[in-house]
Amino acid sequence: MLAFPDSAEGHIRKAEILANAQRYSEADAVYDNYLKRHGNQCEDVLFSRARLIYACRQDASRVTQLPENWSLDQALVYVRQANAASPSVGYRMHEAEILYAQKNYADALSIYKDLATKERNANLYAYACMCLEAMDSPKEEQLAMADSAVACYQKPYPTEAAQYLYLRSTIKRSMNQMREAVKDLNEYEHLMQGRLTEQFYYERMQMELSTRMYQQAIDDINKAIQLNPREPVYRAEYAALLYRINEFESSIQQCEETLALEPNFPDAYRIWGLCLRRQGNSAAAKEKLREAQELGDELAAKLIEEIDKE
Repeated sequence: MLAFPDSAEGHIRKAEILANAQRYSEADAVYDNYLKRHGNQCEDVLFSRARLIYACRQDASRVTQLPENWSLDQALVYVRQANAASPSVGYRMHEAEILYAQKNYADALSIYKDLATKERNANLYAYACMCLEAMDSPKEEQLAMADSAVACYQKPYPTEAAQYLYLRSTIKRSMNQMREAVKDLNEYEHLMQGRLTEQFYYERMQMELSTRMYQQAIDDINKAIQLNPREPVYRAEYAALLYRINEFESSIQQCEETLALEPNFPDAYRIWGLCLRRQGNSAAAKEKLREAQELGDELAAKLIEEIDKE
């Protein structure tokens, strides 16, 4: 191994230490001194310089302290010089990353697509999908890229496929392909092996509910409640779901539990009132709906009028 005065690794490490100490001019000097001695064919040093500038530019706490020449434009110059000296997929991917940060989504997309023709890599398709989303491209184009990312793996999917399944489910959800989106989330859940939050189950429940997958929705809202039993929104959502499947007594019980957590929760009073109405107890229903109205529920007044006309 080369001794420090001629070692690219040593200079890179020194420059990084100086930059972390906000001594940017000194870090520049380390890079410049090495490149003067060894020429611009030192791709490792050029790439390091590009990455360091990019990282600092992405750190909001540093941006105002950076010298003028530590710009994304300059980082782009260095990474392109590195790639010219020694063509590399890694250098090209970082070039695209910089272009994306500059909001030059079309050029970043072009690089990702070009690299994908040479190397089947899920990350490339996922990044291309992000560019398409940023460009507000048709959802079908975004889905095609997400499909390509997932297709890089075979079933049973390995753990690293999880992020791409989640990406694809998000696109399918935006296209109102709820059942297909839920299928991807089911695979995602399996791969995550219990490392999921109540928000995941709550969001999947909403998707299942929209496509009348009632039992799955019940299972998911119960999981959300188990993970966070103090959240009244989950219990109110459960009450609404039970109302939809005509489980009125169970729905009322969830309304009571919601109000035990949050006494001023208008949705719980409205759902309770709807259950009582369906059970034929109009007077009690109106009482609960008035409580919802007093808490600002605009729908409650209309429901009371409907009961009065019955």
